[in-house]
Amino acid sequence: MHKGHRVSIGDPSGMDSNAGSYVYTPMVNPATATPRPPKPSIRRQVAAIVEARLADGTYPPGSRVPGIVELSAEFNIATSTGQKALAHLRTTGVVRTELGLGTFVADK
Repeated sequence: MHKGHRVSIGDPSGMDSNAGSYVYTPMVNPATATPRPPKPSIRRQVAAIVEARLADGTYPPGSRVPGIVELSAEFNIATSTGQKALAHLRTTGVVRTELGLGTFVADK
């Protein structure tokens, strides 16, 4: 719709041409609007929070970081999302996982 188009929401019989109609005026002109950058995925947001905690010393090198279940509970996310966040951190070399023991901050 373009600015100023009349939209009818009133009587379908057309008896009163002004009843129930309003002028639709968009808040932003789509032709000139600046597109927003895409929002990072939830797993990337969680991974960024854990990385920030690593940087500020919340999790020192060699210490255990929250596992999938703990991340899921803390951030109210699905366990698969927590798993993907940890996998992302593993691929970047920030953490290491030891089977049966947990996920730990990688030594520098």
